[in-house]
Amino acid sequence: MLVLYVSYRCCVLTIVIGLVCSGGVVVASDSQVEFARGAPVKRVNANKVYQLDGLPVAIAGAGTLTFIKKAIREIENRVLEERRKEAVLPLSRVADLAEGVVAAIHKTYNIERLKYLYERKEERLQEVHRFTLLMGGVEEGRGKLFILHQEGIAEEEDKYATIGSGAAYAEYLLSKLYAEDMDVEKGVRTAVYVIKEVEKIDPNVGGPINVAVVDELKYRELPRSDIEKVELELADLEEVINQTIRKMLWGELNRNVLKEFLEKR
Repeated sequence: MLVLYVSYRCCVLTIVIGLVCSGGVVVASDSQVEFARGAPVKRVNANKVYQLDGLPVAIAGAGTLTFIKKAIREIENRVLEERRKEAVLPLSRVADLAEGVVAAIHKTYNIERLKYLYERKEERLQEVHRFTLLMGGVEEGRGKLFILHQEGIAEEEDKYATIGSGAAYAEYLLSKLYAEDMDVEKGVRTAVYVIKEVEKIDPNVGGPINVAVVDELKYRELPRSDIEKVELELADLEEVINQTIRKMLWGELNRNVLKEFLEKR
């Protein structure tokens, strides 16, 4: 007898990054999604970056897609309730509300429901729905990022943040590339470059890139044509970048000459 296990869960093995820039915040992700349908099914072109309830706030997720969408809906409901009391909600207050939402989902589905469905702890651990959210916006004139862990903790980041299966690779690249004084345009180019580099090494990352830019007043998503233009420009530069790094490592490129050139720019 052949038995197929069909799950409603979707495992989002992904890369999501956020960058704090002068003038706003950039949040970007890949668009590859893998579903469990008896066998793994891969899809691309899934949007993982959303605007939160009409606010100038970007939110994206990594993990079980069903629970990411549920968390975002519930956060929006909580924000709507609060906005009836307060016309303006600072980003840190939105993060506080989100903490309660993700903790409640984790408690209901990963603790209480799994205890009801499975007697053995080992079985429950195998069925845990894992999800993490990344939220970005501007508060008091400065960009802020929050990583929302499923246990209900909002981890604030004031430079850059990464979540998903490709997070470790992105963290390494951003440790080399991030600069506190870069503007939003440079942030977009950096985000696209990092995601394309992660895609080369992480098989769970792929598809068109989604990018959102948030300032104190508005949220906007970049058109596909703008993102593709950046991708083409960076692809043309790849070999030049690699050659430059090699020559520097091998001592064939004079450090002082290169430093002087960069300072003039």
